[in-house]
Amino acid sequence: MENEKLIRIEENNKNSIKRLDNLEKKIQDISNNTISIKEVAMELKQMRDELSKLEYRVNGLEQKPKKRWDNMINQIISLIVAGIVGYFLSKFSM
Repeated sequence: MENEKLIRIEENNKNSIKRLDNLEKKIQDISNNTISIKEVAMELKQMRDELSKLEYRVNGLEQKPKKRWDNMINQIISLIVAGIVGYFLSKFSM
């Protein structure tokens, strides 16, 4: 009878040890996953920062043609006004 109890206790111990080993492996896997997630989060933050910088640069590049167009329109208007003023000055100065 005591021998049977001892055998059951040993079996329970073996089962408990197996379960603990499995739990240790799972905890190690979870720990490794947590580290990987932290690394991915850091890389994502860096990518987001770089993307913000690129967005700023792209916006600057997109504004260049608009600025050139605005400058060209201003120069055309200035030339037209200067031509009109020059024409009236030449007509009235004689």
